[in-house]
Formats: sequence, structure tokens, C-alpha cells
Amino acid sequence: DELKEKPVNKFINKIVGWTIPKEYIPGVQKWLKEAYARGFVAGYQMVDIKATLTFGSFHEVDSSELSFKIAVDTTQYERDNMFDTLPENII
Repeated sequence: DELKEKPVNKFINKIVGWTIPKEYIPGVQKWLKEAYARGFVAGYQMVDIKATLTFGSFHEVDSSELSFKIAVDTTQYERDNMFDTLPENII
């Protein structure tokens, strides 16, 4: 069957207040888009993914756009690898 709609990756920002400065949020969205295009583990493009940013924190001295990029990559890598630990009958 042919897809009725083209798969789209979605980013939803649910940050309230200043848990993450607003200037870092577009960077998080950009890095997710890049990571989906290159794949995280095996190098295959990921499609039809929804990511929701709900909480975070920052430090005035140590936080930067690069630190948030590293956080995006680390989070996605850990999420992808969690399936290796699940029993086979769940997958």
C-alpha cells in the first residue's frame, strides 16, 4: 500500500518558564533533525518520530549550544540502545 501522508518528524516544545533558556531550544530542534537524517546507531535515516521537550536545566557558566547538542545525541543513543536489554518477546 502506498502511504497516504509523507512521514514527518515532529518536535514539540513544552518547556515552561526558564528551565532551559529560549535561545537553546531552536538548537535542540536543529540537532534532532540532523540526527534523524544521519541515524544514531546504524546510520539509517529515522522517519515519523515525535520528540517532546518537557524539562531540562542549565548552568549559566557551563551551558552552551554545544552542551545541548551533546545532550541530544546522548539521549537518543541511550534510547536506541535500551531495546538491546528488553526480552525478545516484547520486541
